[in-house]
Amino acid sequence: MTDVYRKVSALVVRDGCVLTITASRHPDIYCMPGGPAVEGESHEATLDRELAAELGTGLAGLTYVDRFEAVSGIDGALVLTELYRVELTGEPAAVQPGRALRWVHPFDQDVEVSTSVHGVLHHAIGAGLLHAALDQPPHPA
Repeated sequence: MTDVYRKVSALVVRDGCVLTITASRHPDIYCMPGGPAVEGESHEATLDRELAAELGTGLAGLTYVDRFEAVSGIDGALVLTELYRVELTGEPAAVQPGRALRWVHPFDQDVEVSTSVHGVLHHAIGAGLLHAALDQPPHPA
């Protein structure tokens, strides 16, 4: 039986790039900020808690984008992601030891991102959420 991992993720966009953070157990792979909901917790509360823990900032606003399914390239688990476009209350920073942030351009080829991030980037381009990225080349991290 395949393991299923449910998470709520934040799509933070700036200058055509998407904010990613290294995975907690795989520091060479970048994923979307966010995490699993605690039982009875709303998606908004989950994102507010996770963004404070991972990025040291709060949630200023959110808009539902879509639900994504991807098979994890790490352990083969099915990852079900509820994705929200979010605005932050402050400047994000990697506050947990051993984690790093990176703004990923949709056409970056020098960064390893999770299968979920690949799906999000393709969807975001199709939905016009990363229109600025189509007009500019990837930038150095």
